[in-house]
Amino acid sequence: MIDFLTFKNFISIDILIISYYIGAVVIPILMWVSKAYLQRKFQILDRVDSLLKSLFGRLSPKEESSIYPIYGLYIYLYGDSLENVL
Repeated sequence: MIDFLTFKNFISIDILIISYYIGAVVIPILMWVSKAYLQRKFQILDRVDSLLKSLFGRLSPKEESSIYPIYGLYIYLYGDSLENVL
């Protein structure tokens, strides 16, 4: 059981390191590039981005940190209905 929990027999250490770097480096870069591409392609996304930047620029750090739990609750409650919109 201990070997299974340390991934010695389940998956090799090399694969774990490669998958870590893909998740830590490659995926954020791809998200950043795709965000820039989508903002150029769809002007509404550029407008939404600028509105969100201006909103968060006006908030204090305490107010800004209080938005995240509310947003998380919204996604938790209404996440299924968002699939129909997208």
